[in-house]
Amino acid sequence: MRGITIKKNESGAIEFVIVLVLIAFLIGGVFYWRFVKPQTNPTNKSLQKVTLQLNWLHQTSFAGFYMAREKGFYRDAGLDIEFKEFSEGMDISDELADGKSNYAITTPLEIISSYEMNKKTVAVAALYQTSPYSFISLKDKAITTPSDLKGKRLGNAGNNSEAKVLYATLLKNAGIAESDAKVVPVSFDIVSELTSGKVDIVDTYRIDGTYWLEKSGVPYAQLLPEQFGFDIYGDLLAVGSTYANEHKDQVKAFVQASLKGWDYALNNQKETVTVAMNYAVNDYKNEEYLAHILKSSEPLIRPTANKQIGSMDFIPWNRAYQATKASGKLPNGFDVGQAYTTEYLKK
Repeated sequence: MRGITIKKNESGAIEFVIVLVLIAFLIGGVFYWRFVKPQTNPTNKSLQKVTLQLNWLHQTSFAGFYMAREKGFYRDAGLDIEFKEFSEGMDISDELADGKSNYAITTPLEIISSYEMNKKTVAVAALYQTSPYSFISLKDKAITTPSDLKGKRLGNAGNNSEAKVLYATLLKNAGIAESDAKVVPVSFDIVSELTSGKVDIVDTYRIDGTYWLEKSGVPYAQLLPEQFGFDIYGDLLAVGSTYANEHKDQVKAFVQASLKGWDYALNNQKETVTVAMNYAVNDYKNEEYLAHILKSSEPLIRPTANKQIGSMDFIPWNRAYQATKASGKLPNGFDVGQAYTTEYLKK
């Protein structure tokens, strides 16, 4: 039988080469598992389950949170997040104060007003640097300044407390008595409410409500509160005060992961809209609509002066405080500094 004769020294050389190959494979395997393979949970700890209560239906005004989840930012922070959709009649301050949700999206006026009922919540990031709140009228009504509100029927979509405070503030700043205008509860179908003539003007989020007016071909005019000295924050990320004190590390991790998600969402809007379609419901399950909301939100979310997304300062908070105080919805001795903290914004 034919064979190969291997000399002793040749045999040793082959064994040496085999050893080198095995060592190379071992080193390569260690490198892959240590540096290349995605880390599903770098801390090797079980993920903490947390809930985020939204203040409306699923759509792209919550896009940053969706992307923080989809891109693994929450997972990398050791968190497993559940989103809870808003339902009619829900009091978000109750959700946080009673521990039904760990985190929530709310507004400055809602947070400040909650202190009247001893529902202590605290804002940890301002997602919308300028509130998307606006007031819409048919173009021929030409209601574009607070002074134009006199003698008008003021629609309050969903009969929410925030619109009541905003209307009262605008009327007061224009020197108009509240009795010289009538606030009327209406549905969220602002196209129908305006074109039916039930009201002269109605409150809405400009990133959202204007879409349907434009699609319906209805000419409209807007009254923007920030143009008349009422520039306050919009959607906030908030947490119950007690929960924040007891879970400081988790709150910081949640805030940082959420803001990272928002930065990603604004810089990758096409991908974000595609992802948001998996969450969207009802009329919002429409890519064009979702893209409109996200694009319209960007200038309201991005802060000026090179500040980070989520930044907060005293002046906008004080404006919200003064408006709430004037409406009589605050306890004695309230300090607006109780309503927000910037400690979780610092990396």
